Parts: sequence; C-alpha cells; structure tokens
Amino acid sequence: MQPAAPYGPNVGHGQGAQAAPNHGQGQGAQAAPTYGQNSRYGQGPQAAPSFGQSSGYGSHPASPYGHIAQGAQTASYGPNVTAPGQSSTAEEYFTQQAQYSSDKVAYNGGAAPFFRPPTNKQNGSIESILVRIVLPIVFIIVLLIGILMLFIAGVAYGLLTEPVRCLLGLLLAAGMYTFGMLQQRFKRPIWGKTLLGGAHGIFIITVSIAHLNYEIIGVLLAALAYALAFGLIIFSAIRWKSQLLVCIAVISGYLCMFLIDISNIHIAAYVIVQLVFSISMILLCMKLNYRIAFWFAYLLLQFSLFITYNLQEYTSHKLLLAALIIQQLVIFFIFARRKLIYLEHNIVQIIGVIALFSWAAELYNLPGGISLTFALVTITTAVLYACALLFFERLLSRTQEEEQEQDEKKIYNFLLLRTEISTIIIAIALLCFFIELLGASFIGLVLLLIGVSLVLYGVRDVHAILRWFGGLLAFVGAVTIIFDYPSKLFSYEILSWIIMLISIPLVYRECRERLTDDVAKPTVLSTLLWIEAILSFIFITILADLIGDYWDSSAGPYIISFAWLLYALGAIILGTVRKLSKARLTGIILLLVIVIKVIFIDITFLNILSKSIIFTVLGGIGILVSFILYNRTDENKQ
Repeated sequence: MQPAAPYGPNVGHGQGAQAAPNHGQGQGAQAAPTYGQNSRYGQGPQAAPSFGQSSGYGSHPASPYGHIAQGAQTASYGPNVTAPGQSSTAEEYFTQQAQYSSDKVAYNGGAAPFFRPPTNKQNGSIESILVRIVLPIVFIIVLLIGILMLFIAGVAYGLLTEPVRCLLGLLLAAGMYTFGMLQQRFKRPIWGKTLLGGAHGIFIITVSIAHLNYEIIGVLLAALAYALAFGLIIFSAIRWKSQLLVCIAVISGYLCMFLIDISNIHIAAYVIVQLVFSISMILLCMKLNYRIAFWFAYLLLQFSLFITYNLQEYTSHKLLLAALIIQQLVIFFIFARRKLIYLEHNIVQIIGVIALFSWAAELYNLPGGISLTFALVTITTAVLYACALLFFERLLSRTQEEEQEQDEKKIYNFLLLRTEISTIIIAIALLCFFIELLGASFIGLVLLLIGVSLVLYGVRDVHAILRWFGGLLAFVGAVTIIFDYPSKLFSYEILSWIIMLISIPLVYRECRERLTDDVAKPTVLSTLLWIEAILSFIFITILADLIGDYWDSSAGPYIISFAWLLYALGAIILGTVRKLSKARLTGIILLLVIVIKVIFIDITFLNILSKSIIFTVLGGIGILVSFILYNRTDENKQ
C-alpha cells in the first residue's frame, strides 16, 4: 500500500477496503496523487481528466453530495458535476462545495471531514494596484505623447500632409478601440476602459482638427462624426457597465459642441441640442445609478450655457432662461416621483434653484426697479416646491400610520429629507421674492421672519435641519436689524425691532411645548429668555435716545436713565411674581448701574435743585425695592 496523497480524507469505494486519499479507488491499493490525475475507477486504471467527472464505486453507499448508480460507475458530486463525457471543471466544483465545508463525507459507516480547497484571493498589495491600475493609465498617456511627438516630427520633415495626419489619427483611434474591446473580453477592465477612453479622445481631436484647422470636412460631417463617437462610447459604457466611460462621454459631448464652427448655426438650435443632451445624460445616469456622472451631466450645462452667453453677442436671454427652467423641472420631477434617491439628487435641488435665480438676476436685472421676470421665477418656484412639500407631508403621515419594515424606514427617511429640502428651497425663493419686491432695506426683517417660521416648523414636526437653518437665517436677520440703527421714532427699523421682540416668545412657547430632550430643553429655554432680555434692554435704550433727540438733545441721558430704571423695576417685579431669581438679580444689578451713571455722568452739569430731586426720587425707589425684596426673602425663609 502506498501512502496517501495530501489531499484530504480517504474517500473511495471498491472491492478492497484500503483507504484512498483521493476520489476514486479500485481493487488495488494505489493512491491517486492528485485530483484529476490517473486513478483506478472500477476494475482497471482509468484517467480522470478533471475533478468531478465519472467515478465508479461499485455497489457501495452513496456520498451525501451525489448519487451512485450500481453498475453504472458514475457519481455526481453536487448539482454541477456531471457524468463522463460532459464538461465540468474543478473550479466549478469548488464553487459549489464551498457552502458544504462543515459537512462530512460518509465512508464505511464513519465520517471524514470534507476537503475544502484553498481559494485564490486577489492580491490587494501595492504591487497589484500599480500593475493593474496605475501602469496602464500612465503608459497609455506616455504612448499618446510619443505618437503626438511622432506626428510633430513627421510634419516638421514634411512627411505627413494634412489628410494623412487625419487618416493616421482615425486609424489609431480605431485600433485602440478594437484593442480595448478585446481587453474587456479578456477580463482586463482597467486596460479596456483606458484604451476605449483614449480612442474616443483621439477620434474627437482628429475630427476637430480636420474640421476647424484643416477645413477638410464641413459642419454636417463633423457633427455626424461626433455623434458616431458619442454613440460608440455610450454603447461601450452601457455594455461594460462603466461609470468612467459615461463621464468621458458626458464631458466630450459638451466639448464637441464647441468644436464645431457655429457661426452659421442658429443659436436656438445650438441651445436646444445642449439641453436635450443634458436631460438625456441625466436620465441615463439616473437609470444606471451613476452618481458621479450625474453631477457632470447636470453641472456642465450651466458652464456650457455660460460660455455660450459670453461668446454669442446676440444670445436670447429668454432662450437661456427657458433651457435652465426646463432642466430644473426635469430634476424636480425626479425629486418628486422617485421613491429612493441619493443624497446628491436632493442637494442638486438647492444648487439648481440658486443657479436659476442667479441666472434670472443676471439676465433681467433692473437697477433701482422691480424685475417682473425675476419675481415671477422666484414665486413660481416657491409655489411648485410648496406643492411638493404638501405631497411629501401626506406621504409621511401615511407612512407613519403603517408598520415600517426596513425598506419602508428607508423610504420614510428619504421622504423626511425631501420635506426639509423642499422647505429650504421655499424659504430661499420667498427671500429672493420679497427682497426684490420690498428692496434691500428690508432684508433683515425678511430674514428674521423666514428664519423664525422655519424654526417653528422644525420644532413642531421634528426637523433638525430646518431648526438649524432657520436659526441661522434668524440670527443673520437679527444682527442686520441690530446694526441698522433707526433714524426716526416711526420707521421700518422700529417695526423690525418690535417684530423681533415678539417672535422670540413665540419660539420660546413652541420649544417649551414641543421639545422632548430633557437635557437640551432647559438650555434652549434659558438662552431664549436671556436673548429676549438683552434685546429688550437695547430696544428701550434706542427708544429713549430717539425720544431725547426729538424732545431735547440735552435731556437724552436722563431719559435713558429713566428708561433703564423702568426696565430694572419691571425685571424685579417679574422675578418676584414668577419667582425667577435671575430676573430679580438682573434688576438689582441694573439699579446699581443706574446709580453710578446718575452720580458720575448725568448730574454733573445740573443745578442743586435738580440734583436734589433726582437723588430723592432715586433713593426712594431704591428703598422701596429693597423693602419689598427684604420682606419677600423673609417669607421664603419662613
């Protein structure tokens, strides 16, 4: 008996009871050293050309992974292992048996562990990355540079005429394309995509040179050649499922539009072609879920129209704006109708709306007046996304009532995000509309109102993004109002101050009723109270200053001190009634500040009678306040 080969358990059946290290054993006790080499099947030695083909085991029990027909000398190991004469490979067998690695193979009433072949994993080392990715791209570029230098040398020595150069470029592009397709079939995707992209670039450059520089072909033939190149690259991208090729196709498609002599082409047809190309590529990228190519397909239309606007002197403003509106409508319907969309499809809504408003402001700007076109675009956008918001809110309420599975939770989160995005776009559109309608002087008030509205909506329906965005707008609006010092007592600045002071209690009430975070809620409420107190103090100071200027400029400091005194008394009374120690403390500190201000600043230039009156009134008020608070403190102790 020969020793067993190193390939796993003894699995074999025959007339003898000797162990065989490999699948297949005859009467003799000979070992088959490897899978697929010569083994004894039945009575005589037979060659097993591949693992998983016929194995005769007589009338012995069958393995759990196959069937044995008595006398037929055939065994099937798994669903893909066939009888003699049919094709089957060891690789297929290993793939099928990987899931049975923990099972056993029955042998003579016992059990032996099933053989689990080693797997060949792709080497993820730096060497593999360099060989498979970096080197093909680098040397394709080096090859193109070398070919370009050969062309330059041939032209310098007078060997290459203009038609010959174009012909050689086309032949080179065709050869690289063919070789790239072969590399894709041989499972070398990096080589294949690199060659296909390079072939596309060479073809585009060759056609553009033949058309623009050498004038060998006209506009129609150049356009057909560009269309053919674009069709081939899109066909290759879809066939080989390559986002890289789609990106190359999108970039080259926009580039080709500027590689044609458009002096004799009507600008309307030119813009329509760009729009149709952009929409087609957007829909294709959405269909194939190519997220990077989607950005190229969307954003490059903006750059393309910008170049067209600057190159063409008589470009129609209405045509450009209509193209942008149609593209935004396509993006909007994708945003509204698809159940599951990626994050960039939501973000592009905001980017698109801002770009659309910027274009409308640039094309229809009326200094010192109201642009009806800009106002119409902004208010229409607000209405459109308001309808989408109502639609999303309805879907959200319906989804909340149902039991949510994993996919439904994902859809719910997407709906929640789209609700927030729609609200932000409505806010931006209304901001632009009211600023255009009312003027830039009301920008602080508009920002404040929109920001407070977003905060209230975000607190009510638990939209964290809306709370933060609305808070940011409200903060910017409040800062604008504070630094816009009013010049008159009755003015829009005073109105803005009053609205700001009224809005803070509204936010405070909503937060007190809706917020559920026990940690953040006290901090938020306390912050709102302090903001209200500080802004109220600043506001009464401004009012006192305006009243002093209107009445008598010399009486301004005394009126301010009197206003501060009223504020301090109000804080003390409020703190006493509502049992707010911080409010009482604030009033007491302010009283002390008023005393210091009156003594060292206000009464410096007054006569003795005025000084005595002021001191008497101020002292009496201070003693009264101290008496009330002293008694209140005694009651609290009792």
